[in-house]
This record gives sequence, structure tokens and C-alpha cells, in this order.
Amino acid sequence: MWRNFLTCATAIFFAITNTCSAQQSSSMSSMPMMPVMAKSNEATKDQLAFARAEGDSVDKCTNWLLQQKAVVTGQINAGEYKITYVFSRPEGWYELSNEILTWQPPSSNANAHLWLFVQDAADHRIVPPLS
Repeated sequence: MWRNFLTCATAIFFAITNTCSAQQSSSMSSMPMMPVMAKSNEATKDQLAFARAEGDSVDKCTNWLLQQKAVVTGQINAGEYKITYVFSRPEGWYELSNEILTWQPPSSNANAHLWLFVQDAADHRIVPPLS
């Protein structure tokens, strides 16, 4: 089971790495651009400080995950995104049903848990549609 998992994890890792490399060298797609870090009139200083504080909190969480025992972990900077991935053993979860939290163990045929965080490279906040 773990051999299949490691094969899958390795394939996904190389797919992500090759996709990022291909996008950077391909003439058919535009080069990713880092966000402009210049002054803007679209947000106040307080809003920008809040965004940076939120990004710092996400960084603390992803760094903690990277330090845990897992099969494969890593971070990739891909243009305007920072991608963190963690492959670990299958895990259970809590499910809310009729206003009661119930523990759901992983199924017997589960073989992996994938954590994937896509962050904005400028302020490190989560990009919701991509995470």
C-alpha cells in the first residue's frame, strides 16, 4: 500500500514541478509575474497590515505542517503563488450532523491524506479557489 502511495506522491510532485518549469519556459503561456509591492490607493495601511498578519498566521501553520512526520512535504514558489504540500497517512475528521460533531475514522481502503495550500506570494494569504 505504501509503495503505491509513494509512487503516486512522487508522480504528483514531479507533475507539479514539471508544470511549473514548463510554464516558466513555454512560449505558449505567459510568464508568471510577482505582485507589485508598491504603494497603492486600493487599501489602507490597516487593511494591508491585517493582510500581512493573516499571511504570517498561514505561514506559521504551513511551517508547522512541514515539520510533522509525513511521507512527502515541500514548498514550491510558482510565480505569484507559494504552494505547500504534505502527503501523510490517512486521517479521520469531525463531521457536523444535527448540530453534533461526530468523529469519522478513515475508511479501510484509504491510503493517503494530501494537504495542499496555495498562497499569494505577496502577502502569503490563502487563495481560496485554489486551496
